[in-house]
Amino acid sequence: MSPAGEPFGRYHLLDTIAVGGMAEVLLARSASLGGVSRTCVIKRILPQYSRDLQFVSMFIDEARITIALEHPNIVRLFDFGQHEGAYFMAMEYVDGTDLASLMRAHLRAGRALPVEVAVFIARELLAGLHHAHLLLDHNGRPLGIVHRDVSPQNVLLSSAGEVKLTDFGIAAARNKLTQTSTGTVLGKAAYMAPEQACGDKVDFRADLWSVGVVLYESLLGDRLFAAENPLATVQRVMGAPIEAPSARHPELPKELDAVVLRALQRKRDERYASAREMSDALSAYLLAHPTDGQPFGKAHLTRFLASLEWDDDTVRMRPTHRSLRSSGGGDAGARRSPDAKIEALSAQLRADPNLWTVVAMGDRYAELKRVESALSAYRTAAAIFAYRGLLVQSICAYDGARRLVPEATAYEDLVRLGDLSAGERTELVQLLRVVDHEGLWQILQEADPDGLGSEAEVQPTAAAPVPLFGALGPTELARFALCGRVRRVGAGEVVIREGDAGDALYAVGHGRLVVYCTPGQEEQLGGAFAEGFDDETNVERAVHQQRWRSSHPDRVYLAGLADGDFFGEFSFLTERPRSASVEAISEGRLLEIRRAAVDQISRDDAAFTEPLLQFYKERVVELMMAKSPVFSLLEPQDRRALLEGSVLVDFEDQQLIVEEGARNDQLFFIKRGEVEVFRKDAAGSSIFINKLGQGQFFGEFSVLHGTPRSGSVRAMGGVSLLKIDRGALLDVCARHPPLRRLFEQTIAARSAEMNDRVHEHHRVFIGT
Repeated sequence: MSPAGEPFGRYHLLDTIAVGGMAEVLLARSASLGGVSRTCVIKRILPQYSRDLQFVSMFIDEARITIALEHPNIVRLFDFGQHEGAYFMAMEYVDGTDLASLMRAHLRAGRALPVEVAVFIARELLAGLHHAHLLLDHNGRPLGIVHRDVSPQNVLLSSAGEVKLTDFGIAAARNKLTQTSTGTVLGKAAYMAPEQACGDKVDFRADLWSVGVVLYESLLGDRLFAAENPLATVQRVMGAPIEAPSARHPELPKELDAVVLRALQRKRDERYASAREMSDALSAYLLAHPTDGQPFGKAHLTRFLASLEWDDDTVRMRPTHRSLRSSGGGDAGARRSPDAKIEALSAQLRADPNLWTVVAMGDRYAELKRVESALSAYRTAAAIFAYRGLLVQSICAYDGARRLVPEATAYEDLVRLGDLSAGERTELVQLLRVVDHEGLWQILQEADPDGLGSEAEVQPTAAAPVPLFGALGPTELARFALCGRVRRVGAGEVVIREGDAGDALYAVGHGRLVVYCTPGQEEQLGGAFAEGFDDETNVERAVHQQRWRSSHPDRVYLAGLADGDFFGEFSFLTERPRSASVEAISEGRLLEIRRAAVDQISRDDAAFTEPLLQFYKERVVELMMAKSPVFSLLEPQDRRALLEGSVLVDFEDQQLIVEEGARNDQLFFIKRGEVEVFRKDAAGSSIFINKLGQGQFFGEFSVLHGTPRSGSVRAMGGVSLLKIDRGALLDVCARHPPLRRLFEQTIAARSAEMNDRVHEHHRVFIGT
C-alpha cells in the first residue's frame, strides 16, 4: 500500500521508491531539517531488524559515522533515529536514476556506456571515496571508513549531472565500537575484493577494486564475475582470469587497460595507493580526450541522460520534483557586506536554504559588533522556526539575541514567538516586517519557492504539538525559555553520563547525538530503555543479552537524537540516576532545563503544572506502562487514553491512601515512591502483605468487580500516584479482552498472596 499522506515522525511520506530485504525506501518531505521544506528519502528498516537490538546498535554506530560524510559525490545523511519502534535514515533526495538501471538499459540495447561517461562516473565515485577514506574524528584520528558495497545499485546519477555514492550503511571504521563478527561478509559478491569475499580484514583498497569492477562492466556492457549463484561468483572473484578491456573489445582505448587492471590486482598492495591516485589517472584520460573541446563533465552527463529513451518503467528517470535550490538572481534587497564570511554564508543560504545558516550569519554579525544586523538574523530564524511549530529550535536560534538585549526585551521577543500560530503565514509576514532588516525573508522565499515562498503552502508534516512547549501559552513559554540555558556542544562531548544524577532535562535545538549504555546486567539494560530513548518494548532481552556478551562491545547504542528531540526526562522526572549516556556526534545547541528552575516556575505559576504533568504522562508514565506485564498488551493510543483523564495526587509518609472496606472507583499507578499493602486482624494489628514501587499499580480488584477494598495501602515516604478512573479502565478492557483476563490473573495471584500472609500471621501470632 502506498504511504502517500502518511505522517512519520518529523516527516510526511509521499511515495514508495523501493522495498528490499532489509528496508523500504520512501520519498518524503519535511520542514524539520533546518526549518525549510525539503524533499528527502527515508530508508525505513523493516520490523524484524528494528526489533533486533544488536542490529540496532550496529545501525546507529554506523549512522553516527556516516552523518559526518559531507561531499558532493556522497549522498548526504540528514537524520537517523526511530519512530514508534521503526528505525530509519533520512537522506538527500537525488532526482535521477542509478547506474544499474542505466547499464541495464544499455545492455538490452546491446551496447555499453560511452567511454567518457563510464570514465567520468568512476572518477566522481573515487572523489567521494577519497574524502571518506581520509575522514578524521573530532580528535583528529583517522576513522578508517571503507564503503564495502560500491556497486552500480549504489551509484546515483542526478538529472543535473551529479554522481553520488549512497548506502554507506555497512561502512566499517577501525574505531567502531560495535564490530561485526569475525568472518562476516558484507556487500554484493560480484563487486567484492578477494580479501573481502573470503572474510579477511579490509581497508580502502577494497573500494578501489569495486570501482575497478564497476568501470570494467560499464566499458564492456557485460558482467565481469557474476555467475549462477553467490558461491560460484565468489569463486570467480578469487581466481577467474581478468582480461584487459581492449582484449575483449578492441575498439576500447588501450590507455584505460592499465587503469582498470591495476585496480583489479588481487594482491591489494599492487593496486593504487589511494582513491585520489586512481582518480587522477582517469582525469588525465578525460583531459586527453575532450568532448566538445572540454573534458567530459556534469553538463555533458546531463545532456547524455536527457537524450536517452527510457522504454521501461523500472529504469526510467524518476519524475523531476521541483528543486529546492535557488536559481540565483539579485541580492533580494539585502544590504551587501564587505565581510567575506557574510558573503559566503549568504551564497550558501541561496544554494542550500537552512535557517541555521541564518543563525550563523547572526553569529558573524555579532562578532563584527553589528548588533542590529545580528538581531535581525536571530529574530528572523527564530520566527520562521516558530511558524513551522519547531519551538525548541526557535528558542535555540533566538539565544544569540538573548545575549545582546536586556532580559525584558528578550521576554517580549519570546512572547511574540509563542504568539505565532504554526502555519499561519500572515502572522509570520507581519512579524518579519518588524524584525527582518537584512532581506533574509526574501532570500529564503526565493531559495525555497515550494515552501516559504508559497502563500498556499501545504504543510510538509502533520506534526503533533511539541511535547511540553506546545502546551504552554506565550507567557509561560517565554518564562520557561528564560529559565533554561542554551548550551553549545562540540562533536565528541558527553552531555550526560550513565550513573550521574538526573537533575536536568534537555531538548535538541540543533545537532546530532547518540545514546548508549554499558552492557551488563539485564536491569542495567532495562534502565537504559526506560530512559525514554526507545519505546520498543516487546524484546526478547535474554537472547540479545547473550549476543552482546558473546561479542563484548564496549558500549551498546540505543538511539539517535536530532533537532526537536527530548532526552534525560526520565531521570529528571523520576529523580533516578542516569541509565544511559548521551554523546554529541556533531556541533550543536541544546536547551538545558535544571530541576531547580522547573520547581521555581511550578511554584510561581499554577498554569505550568498541568503541561508539566501532561509531559510526564507522555514521556515517562506511558513508557513505564509499556513495560508493565499487564499494560504492555495495549496499543500506545489506548495507554494514552487511560492516562488522558488521570489525576496526579501526592501523599506524605505513612499517610493512608486506600482503606480496607472502603469503596472508590480508581486504579492507582505509582509515579514516584513506594507503598505498603496491609490488612488488619481481629485485634487491630497490621498484617504486612506486600510492598509496591514505581511503575506498579494497585486497586484493580475493586475497580473491576465493584467491591469494597480488600486491603489498605499507605505511603512509605513521599509518594506520587496517578488515579485512573474506573470508567476509562472498563472501556479499555471491553475493547481488549486479554487485558481483562490478565488483570484477573493478577488479582488471583495477589489474593493468594494475601491469604498466605494472613494465614502465616495467624500461625505465628495466634497459633492456628
